[in-house]
Amino acid sequence: MYDVGASPDVSLLGSAIGEFVYEMTSASLLTLDFVVISHVDEDHVNRLPALISALKRANISVGTLVLPWLGGASKLLGLMRLRDKDTTAIAAQLLQSDSAVTQFAASLGFRDVTFVKASSGTIDDSPAPDPIPDGTGANHVPVPARVVDSGTDVAPAHAPWEMLVAQLAVPAAILDGLAAEITKATGLDVENEADRRKLVDTSKTRAQLREILEVLGRTHDLARPGVTLTNWSSISLHSTSTNPYARHTVPEASALSFSVNCEHAWLHTGDLPLHLDDVWQEFESEWDRIGVAHEVCTVTAPHHGSQHGHNINLYTRFVTSAVVFTFGLTVGTQRGVPKWSKLLDPKPVMRHLRLHGALKLRLLNNRP
Repeated sequence: MYDVGASPDVSLLGSAIGEFVYEMTSASLLTLDFVVISHVDEDHVNRLPALISALKRANISVGTLVLPWLGGASKLLGLMRLRDKDTTAIAAQLLQSDSAVTQFAASLGFRDVTFVKASSGTIDDSPAPDPIPDGTGANHVPVPARVVDSGTDVAPAHAPWEMLVAQLAVPAAILDGLAAEITKATGLDVENEADRRKLVDTSKTRAQLREILEVLGRTHDLARPGVTLTNWSSISLHSTSTNPYARHTVPEASALSFSVNCEHAWLHTGDLPLHLDDVWQEFESEWDRIGVAHEVCTVTAPHHGSQHGHNINLYTRFVTSAVVFTFGLTVGTQRGVPKWSKLLDPKPVMRHLRLHGALKLRLLNNRP
């Protein structure tokens, strides 16, 4: 499972979770081996507890939670994206500290956690948070955690699927500049968990942070810096079968899902501002470094109907035969009469895809 979020209307994901659990039970699958979180934004993580609850009711266990390893400055950027200071938000819990992540994973029943890092680093040494209660008065012992380099195959050797994860990150120079400016303006240290909480706790400090982000954005010539800086850190997943005779069952398409069965890999990119040259070049060079073959079956990229994040090179670089295309619709859309949200009209991009040889286009919209 790659990303489990549906903010702001969390009810929209309920039917998809039910369908997924039904497909697993129909195939007699007893374990969901991996849940991969591309990045810790609320609209990508807030239905994780609902998914796990539905799996537990079906007696399906969960294995490894995979998510990006983030330093203090990146954690702070994630906290700044939250619409309010609600510390009960799933994203807020996952951004407190690495030890908070391992306790949260334990509370949901995961076996372990894998952090993927874009550069050298270890699990942070910020103060451990209070244990996360499970409603019974008991506290959870953190599950084991490991930190792996970008490009690592996170699947065990005997698994029929190779799962390569690539972590892109905000350049270190920008993060170092952010940390230095914050310390200069506030006297607080972004690597300290308690200080990060103070920085997002009041309107005054949040306003100071926004001003610092704006200055950094102008300095590094980044569009929409508050968004771009955060979404630059994201895990992409390249998954392909290494044993064609041991493939997982591919469910039939239904009203809520579809299936594509082919001999090549799937690629999921997470949210990335690929329209920015620096981000695209880093994304492409990372996959070149890992040595991934260019031919893939399907590319899935959240929000890639948006002109803010679209890059036709994503599809031409990976020579796709199928594309899962997501897009936004405005309120008032009727079945068969789409009204595209501003800057989210997918038609121009779809024309590009057809010209570049995509054989199948699957449209996923944001409204029933």
